[in-house]
Amino acid sequence: MQQVPLGRSTEPHKRVIRVLKELDILLVEQHLRSSWNQSNFFSLNYAALDALLEQRLSHQCSAVKNTSPAADKTTLVEREKTTPIGAAPSDHYSKTTSKEDIKEPPTPDLVLDELPRALREEVARLVPQGPLGQDFVDLLVARLKRDKQLPVEHQLQYPLSWLKTMMQKSDLDFTPAKKISADRKTQQKTKQQVEMIISTPKSEKAAISERLRAAMQFIENSSHEARAKLIKEHFTASPGRQIRSKVEASIMTGSQPEGRYVQELICSIVESAQGGQNASDV
Repeated sequence: MQQVPLGRSTEPHKRVIRVLKELDILLVEQHLRSSWNQSNFFSLNYAALDALLEQRLSHQCSAVKNTSPAADKTTLVEREKTTPIGAAPSDHYSKTTSKEDIKEPPTPDLVLDELPRALREEVARLVPQGPLGQDFVDLLVARLKRDKQLPVEHQLQYPLSWLKTMMQKSDLDFTPAKKISADRKTQQKTKQQVEMIISTPKSEKAAISERLRAAMQFIENSSHEARAKLIKEHFTASPGRQIRSKVEASIMTGSQPEGRYVQELICSIVESAQGGQNASDV
């Protein structure tokens, strides 16, 4: 607090430390853990720090290159005449600008698709860079989704003002934001799987379908003991508990398996048990 004065309160220092830890720039460990000594030891991750500084420098350089006096004048005139959508009446642009009002250019790595189009640019300028900025974006997304279930009088009137208030809190709960992030990752994974299936050549799909049909026919004709032996011989090294359970269920019940990897695995097991030559292709 003496070397980096941020005010008399400790809250700004705690907030800065939390942000730096989330950015993986500040490393914190307790090497002397005991009931009477829980001192924190701090160190810097210089690789992460250099990457962040290089990123900010590149943003500033690109902003300088793409800025001309005429463009600046037009932008200021437009800002004086307009008020950002979703902002409170007090959140307007004035002719004079202080250093605190100057925001970093929008970060390209932020996912803003779930926000209303009118809010994206202002939110990108408002939130910090890195994972913490995405958490604030997702927090606003969660609040706007929640508003759809609330009466009109309880809905958020000024999203930008609300977001600024949330960013000033030191004990903010990011649970709704984490849920939005998890749902987005699930959707991306599903989209990638669908794209992979669509991009698979028809000839390859036909070959897998034909091999699977033969494998399922073999399983249907085999006895319960033969099926159990088939599983036991080919699962000495488990390919994963979840995948193994799907393969076992398909073999024991003779049901059509779901999932390209599970289908390939069943074809390989059956073909190797029959002495087929296609087992090594998988």
